[in-house]
Amino acid sequence: MTMRVAHILTSGVLFGGLVFDQAPASLMPWLWGAVLSGTIILAIDMHASCAILCEVRGVAIAIKMTLLMLVNVFWEQGILLLTIIMIVGVFSSHMSRKYRHRLIFFSDRIVTDERRG
Repeated sequence: MTMRVAHILTSGVLFGGLVFDQAPASLMPWLWGAVLSGTIILAIDMHASCAILCEVRGVAIAIKMTLLMLVNVFWEQGILLLTIIMIVGVFSSHMSRKYRHRLIFFSDRIVTDERRG
């Protein structure tokens, strides 16, 4: 839970900083904070089951992490990239468990995590 709070905080400050045209140097710690906290959340989820990487939520995480890393490369497109990240995050986090945990890859060989969330 603490990492999710840190992730939402760092991502929110980063997005707000981009919207209000703050200097890239002042936003870099927030960008790397969002990357680090998101990576830790993924690692925690993978500790329960690496099946997450083959589920809808895992694919969503891969998309979000890729786009977040691209913010550093395409700074001028940061608002667009973070908006897409937020849209993917909201949909993937709030969809029914039935869909969020659906296996996209290797569904005949993998057992998913049975925890709630």
